[in-house]
Amino acid sequence: DSNTTASSLVVGNYSGSTWLYPTVSGTPTTTTLSITADTARIFGSFAIGDTVSNSISYATSQACNSSSTVISPTIKGAAGGKFTSTVGLAIDSLSGNITPSASTVGTYTVTYTPPAGICPVTAKTATVVINQGPTAGITNNSNGATLITCKKPTINVTATGGGTYTWSGGGNTAAAANPFTTSGVYTVSVTSNGCVAT
Repeated sequence: DSNTTASSLVVGNYSGSTWLYPTVSGTPTTTTLSITADTARIFGSFAIGDTVSNSISYATSQACNSSSTVISPTIKGAAGGKFTSTVGLAIDSLSGNITPSASTVGTYTVTYTPPAGICPVTAKTATVVINQGPTAGITNNSNGATLITCKKPTINVTATGGGTYTWSGGGNTAAAANPFTTSGVYTVSVTSNGCVAT
């Protein structure tokens, strides 16, 4: 059982009429025990907590190094163990929380080791990928002109830094190159490796 450790288990006591054994959550296994004391022979039962099935996972297995949003693990089984990984991943050893913005781009294996007293003491792993976030940029293709006039009715610009682009306006909002014929303030969102920059 996930709430039972070896240190919390004791053999049940015989009250003279019934066997009293430790309270454990879940459904413990029950084993018949034969106790011989001189010529008296007493039969009863005692409870043994279930072995713990540990596992860990992250709801987000991929994150961007431009993100400061902490990603947290889900632990099934015994909590209270230790988290470890290789150098480059900013991970809290007690909570397993990962800070992408403080991590180096790469693929990491996170290892969770259950606390002492858990049976079986088997380390579990999860894979986390930190992706390189894009750097959004805009190049002016109209010789630096930013003022729309009768002589210059169109300003052409090109976004840089990503795989896909989404502009807030202009004549071609889904491409890197975008012509503008109306004055205003515009933004572009750049997406690469699942990461977005504006």
